[in-house]
Amino acid sequence: MRIGKQQALEYPENANVKGIFLREQSYSDKAYLEMRSQIEEYCPGLNEELEGFAEGFGYQPNQLKFYNDAWLIPGGCSLGAISPKKMSDGKTYVLRNYDLSPDISDMRLCKVDGRYTHTGFSVSTFGRSEGLNEKGLCVVFASCGMPIGKYPGMREPVVTGLQFMVVVRAILETCKNTEEAVYAVKNMPVGTNMNLLLADANGEAALVGTYDGVKYII
Repeated sequence: MRIGKQQALEYPENANVKGIFLREQSYSDKAYLEMRSQIEEYCPGLNEELEGFAEGFGYQPNQLKFYNDAWLIPGGCSLGAISPKKMSDGKTYVLRNYDLSPDISDMRLCKVDGRYTHTGFSVSTFGRSEGLNEKGLCVVFASCGMPIGKYPGMREPVVTGLQFMVVVRAILETCKNTEEAVYAVKNMPVGTNMNLLLADANGEAALVGTYDGVKYII
């Protein structure tokens, strides 16, 4: 614990530094205890160091981001669509779960002259990861394999083309139905590996997959 407290003294006590290591909300007891027990079994002594570090900032150990970063569990974004024929209200339903932090995306309502108005979650402010436009066309995204990008830990692109966030926004702003969206993706240079689920107000849906320049339509 003494080592942890000493390391806490290396950092100035300000909000920016705290934000790197700590979170205001505690992780759930179940998740924290599972993470802690695994560390205790395979790296004994580290928990005491972490407890001392948290105490040095006046926080509880289960508020340390390190625990969440150190214990990996399988998962991934999931997409789904239900045909209006299968629903009692005759409407199309699109489902999507998001496995990254909501802190990195926000909801945008965007109206550009000459484009369809749309709402959706932002990527780097200007891009979109999913959304719904005024014509009832819905687009949702999930990565196909290791995410493609220019940042550390991401896979380098194999082909030249657009990142998913531009593709999704382009579809939302220029396409009114699934047919137009599929046509748009077919004719775009796409450099990322992605799954796009498309569904429109008429109940038509399609799954578009891209991988290293090859495009699949289901």
